[in-house]
Amino acid sequence: MREVLSVYARRLAAWLLGFALMALVSFAAGGRAGLIGAWLIGYLAAAVCLWNLVWRTWRSTTLTVERAKREMRQGFFLRLVTIFIVFWAAVQISVEVFFTVVSGFALCYVVTMLHIMLLALGKTDKGKAD
Repeated sequence: MREVLSVYARRLAAWLLGFALMALVSFAAGGRAGLIGAWLIGYLAAAVCLWNLVWRTWRSTTLTVERAKREMRQGFFLRLVTIFIVFWAAVQISVEVFFTVVSGFALCYVVTMLHIMLLALGKTDKGKAD
């Protein structure tokens, strides 16, 4: 299992790094280098939320059903609080910063979720006969 996750993590990290570099270069090329920090904050907030989701899901596999439900509820609450705090702070600065933070968050979240779904599809499709 660790071998599968390490290959998956390396592939995901490469994709996330590639998208981050493309976004950062486009901000710099467009003369909006001042927004790079806001975009990275949104990107990192999504990474924290996704890590929380994966870690709590992984941890829940060894717990009883009731404890697992409680663990997942706590994780959901923490993700919502993280999103609220980061987005609230960004909108206090400016609308432009808010949308930049949201775009960083959305890109990281969408790419990671697509990778998780593709990993799950790959596991289920390998057992099927063609």
